[in-house]
Amino acid sequence: MTKYWPNHQSAELNYHIALLFKITYKKLFQNLSNNTNHYLYTDLLNDKNKKKLLIIILKEFEILILDIIELNIQKKHLTKINYKIFHDFVNKVSKSFIKTIDEYQKEKGILLEYSFQYPIIYNDGNEHLLKYLLFYLVFGSSSIDQKTFNFNKFYTPYKHVQILFENLIVQTSNLSMENICRDFTSIEELFLFLRKYNICHSMYISPRSIALFFNNLYWQNLMHIYINKPKEIYSAIQQVWILSYRGLIIKNIYLARIKICQNLNKMQVFLLMVLEIRDIIVPKIENYVVIIVKYIIYVMLSIFSNITILVIRLISLYNKKIINNK
Repeated sequence: MTKYWPNHQSAELNYHIALLFKITYKKLFQNLSNNTNHYLYTDLLNDKNKKKLLIIILKEFEILILDIIELNIQKKHLTKINYKIFHDFVNKVSKSFIKTIDEYQKEKGILLEYSFQYPIIYNDGNEHLLKYLLFYLVFGSSSIDQKTFNFNKFYTPYKHVQILFENLIVQTSNLSMENICRDFTSIEELFLFLRKYNICHSMYISPRSIALFFNNLYWQNLMHIYINKPKEIYSAIQQVWILSYRGLIIKNIYLARIKICQNLNKMQVFLLMVLEIRDIIVPKIENYVVIIVKYIIYVMLSIFSNITILVIRLISLYNKKIINNK
């Protein structure tokens, strides 16, 4: 039986929010390894510190929800300040995570020597998903535009909100770790930090492995900005991250973004057109190639068959001649 998210502010909505936090918190003690071909900044962290970062995000997000409800922020105003909320939230998580490392090291008599100044976060549309998630948690499903998702907003599956919630947790952890990494001026400096405070994954225990990791991230982000992202927007899909028993996985959901589609830059539009042309032309070319190859194979088999028959007849005639001569 499908469970639906409450439509309006109510005791039932509060119950579902509490349940959502409880279920997600339990998932943080499962496998948290990245089980995809996509790179995340959190891949640099070992399991212990990755879990620590995700728990911080969960706690900070709970505080954020309570603050929004207490301040009685209306939907229109929440839409306006959405990016600022997301920006401040990511930076707060980054600082809280560093603070936990600092406090842990102070217990051992070691002081954290780094002073972090966090830059503006990379905007990849995650703040829009945060906006929809906040609407679900604060106002209920009736506050969502009917055209945004591919189901009746009054019958929003509970699973859908859970997916948005888990995606926020993973994306925020990635952006928070990106903020921390950006503060270092060199790979060597970052490597020393990760090793000194024992927070790095066993795969990244040398400057070379970290440099290779960042090179892969660079090309992944470049491909995403100019190819994958425009294609996703045009196709009305959005990739989201999910906490599963197998680790972190990716799922596609429907998400209409007509206004964002109109704001794509010239390069993105050009590459999108190239991809569309390729999707139209390549299958047709493939069909023609298959037909031509089949025809060539048929002709070759026919020639080979005729030659074989001719050779057999010649051999037969030759044998008859020999017999007649005898």
